[in-house]
Amino acid sequence: MSEFKGLERSCNKDVFTLKQKNMLEQVSNDYPSLLNHFRRAYRGVSRKSAIQAKCIECCWGDKKAIRECTSEGCPLWKNRPYQRVRTQPPPHGGEQLGKLHI
Repeated sequence: MSEFKGLERSCNKDVFTLKQKNMLEQVSNDYPSLLNHFRRAYRGVSRKSAIQAKCIECCWGDKKAIRECTSEGCPLWKNRPYQRVRTQPPPHGGEQLGKLHI
């Protein structure tokens, strides 16, 4: 039974393939702010992070290029991140501006 205790402990650690380790190193050098997407993707934690990581890799870390991507043949194209530019919240806590208050 003691054999399995070590296995349980090793499952909690990040175990990446050599290819994944190389990619993490490259991302940490080129796009350190985006590194967490790749870690989450490689751990299998989040489908969203996996899509973001693939798009980031494909477009060389350029969020604008991901937003403007024209590769409609890509299976991830409809789900790519950064499709909308974030806007500021509406003024006055979301109240409609067109109403007249008499």
